[in-house]
Amino acid sequence: MRARGPRIAVIALVCFVLLFTRRWDQLVHPQVWNEDGTRNIVQLLRYGPVTVLWPVNGYLITISRLITFISLAISPLAYPAISTVLAWAFIVAVGVAIAISPVSVRGGLLLTLAAFLVPSDPEVFGIPLYAFWWAGLLVVLAALWRRDAGSQAWRAAFIVLGGLSSPLIVLALPVFIYRAVAFRDDVRERVFCGLALACAAVQEALIAAHGSEPHRPLSGEFAYVLVTKFLGAYPFGAFAHHGESTGRIALAAGAAVTIAVVAWAMLAPLRRDLTAWALLYLWLGSIALSALRIDVLALDPVSVGPRYFFYPFVFEGWFLLHLLLSIRQRVPRGVAAGLLVLGLMTALSSLSRTHDDLHWASALATCAAIPNNKLDRIPVEYDGLGADAWYIELTGRNCRGLLSRDLLAKVASASRPAIWPFSVRSVEPDSPAARDLVPRSAIVANGWNGTDFARSRLAGRVIVGSYRIGDADTGTLRLRLHRGARMLYRSGPIVAPETITIEGAGARYRTEAPNADGWSLMEFVTAGLPDTFTVDFTDAGAGWGQWMAVAVADR
Repeated sequence: MRARGPRIAVIALVCFVLLFTRRWDQLVHPQVWNEDGTRNIVQLLRYGPVTVLWPVNGYLITISRLITFISLAISPLAYPAISTVLAWAFIVAVGVAIAISPVSVRGGLLLTLAAFLVPSDPEVFGIPLYAFWWAGLLVVLAALWRRDAGSQAWRAAFIVLGGLSSPLIVLALPVFIYRAVAFRDDVRERVFCGLALACAAVQEALIAAHGSEPHRPLSGEFAYVLVTKFLGAYPFGAFAHHGESTGRIALAAGAAVTIAVVAWAMLAPLRRDLTAWALLYLWLGSIALSALRIDVLALDPVSVGPRYFFYPFVFEGWFLLHLLLSIRQRVPRGVAAGLLVLGLMTALSSLSRTHDDLHWASALATCAAIPNNKLDRIPVEYDGLGADAWYIELTGRNCRGLLSRDLLAKVASASRPAIWPFSVRSVEPDSPAARDLVPRSAIVANGWNGTDFARSRLAGRVIVGSYRIGDADTGTLRLRLHRGARMLYRSGPIVAPETITIEGAGARYRTEAPNADGWSLMEFVTAGLPDTFTVDFTDAGAGWGQWMAVAVADR
């Protein structure tokens, strides 16, 4: 691990540029993603720092939980930005570790490039929740550490941090055990094996307690899809969506060539190369872990569960690099180089991704402006589309408590985020929570004269929507309301051009309409609203999925 500062700085810069290339929108518009919001943040608020060592989906992800804990302690309002910076710093550090660690795999910086340019959607890149996928690579570095190398403290740290952050430690454990037996005269190998065994035991116990989902039984179709997707998609994944027939042929061809070059290498020049065998084991084992975790028939490196291809593709790239740099025969070296180049071309076809901005700070500030016992929804990303957002439900008291502990706000003056004049939360339309809606007489101008897309019917309610003939319909609905007014609201999947404008007693708010794929309770209870005001729901979008609807009491 001894490397000069300038070299480390250059490698870190390369890693940052690659990370930015793959997930720039997360740095420019930081968001909270998936279980980081619905699980990590919520559990931290309810149960405290002990949740750092709680599992998520059956295994520990300690590094991701630590990032959540530190970021939330610094500033709940700036949580997306702070947690993103910490996650990026960690991922860049892992990239540097891959390049300079004294491992037996050949490649150095090329190994880092292979990890950052995996030919799949960059789902695991740059977001705090998925930092644990990168921590797993530290375990592999420790497992492939050269015996004659120093920096043993770093190796131990990699085992503990990676082992308590990723279930990959369970897969890597046999490599540590083999080393402890093969090099029994080296007490360090036994110590590292003991560390790996302890971490793996913890992860395996949690995995066993969590259970697993039933999957498809083994069949010829299952085996064929498994092989072609995980071995053929690395070089030819870019062709997989060029028609069903073309895609199947491309994946089958890629798998056949990959299997041929690997079989030749392991039966001839690399048959005594323990590093090559370890890489092959990790590569195939990670494929098996993905197949045990989720139905591979539904997976795709770009559109469905790309994270399950991360380890298999990283280890495939490392194996091909090790093969390319370890043998002299031109033909297999050429094939290995060709597969790597094709993998790079495939990566370029799905290099980056963007997402909708869910305005975390405004959502949190709005929640803090509602009464103590009122609930509000804080949206978090699911797949990057606002229409598919997940939600955290918090009370006004919860949110005010959070903001009162914002250390960053106490030491630095910053502009407060915009507060939305309403709160929104999911309800069943016929539940007690959806009672006491404003009457239909609150409508003073109906420029919609339509309904919602589903043409819903709710007992005792009048539904007014902008959907008359199709999504292209537009118009404005105006209501006169008082503070505390409640109504049901829903929207189409695309709300970017839709707005809600509130005016009264000199106050004026104009906001984007919120996403609500089902009926939700909209309450005008935030601080600062005048006693009476008008609300304009404006549907200005003439494209697909652009409509809004409200439901009021039929009286």
